[in-house]
Amino acid sequence: MKYASLFFVTCLFILLLPGGCVPGESYKVKMTIIPEQKNSSFTQEDLEDASSIIRSRMTAFGVKDENIKPEVTPGKIFLSLNNIDTARLETIKAIITATTTISFWATYDNPEVITYLIDANNRSKELNLGEEFRPFDKTAADTAGTDELLLQMIDSSEIAARETFELDNPMFAILNPMVSSDGSPMPSCLIGLSDVMDTAKVNKLMNREEIRMIFPRNLKFVWSRDPYKYDETGRSFELHAIKVTSYDGQPVLDGEYIPEAEAVSDRSGLNVSLKLMMTHEGASRWSAITRDNIDRCIAVSLDGKIITYPRVMSEITGGNTEITGNFTLKEAQYLAAVLSSGGMLMPFKLKISDLTTDKIKK
Repeated sequence: MKYASLFFVTCLFILLLPGGCVPGESYKVKMTIIPEQKNSSFTQEDLEDASSIIRSRMTAFGVKDENIKPEVTPGKIFLSLNNIDTARLETIKAIITATTTISFWATYDNPEVITYLIDANNRSKELNLGEEFRPFDKTAADTAGTDELLLQMIDSSEIAARETFELDNPMFAILNPMVSSDGSPMPSCLIGLSDVMDTAKVNKLMNREEIRMIFPRNLKFVWSRDPYKYDETGRSFELHAIKVTSYDGQPVLDGEYIPEAEAVSDRSGLNVSLKLMMTHEGASRWSAITRDNIDRCIAVSLDGKIITYPRVMSEITGGNTEITGNFTLKEAQYLAAVLSSGGMLMPFKLKISDLTTDKIKK
């Protein structure tokens, strides 16, 4: 019984892994990979680099090296993958064509930004921008199809007060500042929340010259990748205040300094993180940014969207760290494979133009 129980637990753990419920069949996969932009300028050397990155990604994803056979020809990469589980094929295609970039940023703290937001709100009122930047009418959306008699019961004075507020506060009508019940700014690089339908309006308002000049030149606004976790509707997205510390606008650390990554999870597969192993230079940069930002947030972005923003408690040396970002195990494995390219960045966006599969006979 002891060994039977151990066997049951082992099988259960396997079933919890992506694609583990019903194992796919093994296939030989052949695909043609080409640059997405036909007129983009690329060289044969670029294709060779892309081929090397694809091999690194496949190896990191668990495909054995002997089962990976890329062939570079003028304008194309022919890739043959042997003994591939069909349950993993879509993820493999995504890994091959991904141009994922990870970046680490210093940040502004919300209490440092709130005064600028108030000034921007007041300035937008002076410019009479309230009508142009009216927020998405969630009430209308929520009451679509509601009986007319019920709609008439809505307090007209409440609607009038809301409309007056929106006209008088163009900024805060579409961006809810992160403040406590007493109006104090909450410490974090998260400065506000917007409905998914209002994020474009916030961008447009922030980019107006009269508004943009209110904020520090090195302050960059970046949205979250995922909705605000405490919003049950999933409609609210976070706006973060990033501090650009380099003259060329680049992050203090990016994937160039992370040659290896690994998906890490507990037995349940629910608590997932991404373990990053950095180069010597990356470790030095990571040590510096954590040392210089104790008790402040470091924002981590993936493809230009914030995925996590931990507060630094102490300097982190050694070059290894783990980040969380509401990952599923499958997504973390995908990211680990994409990032594990020896610091090599894909020279251009790729697409798969042709794909065939042949079942391997046992």
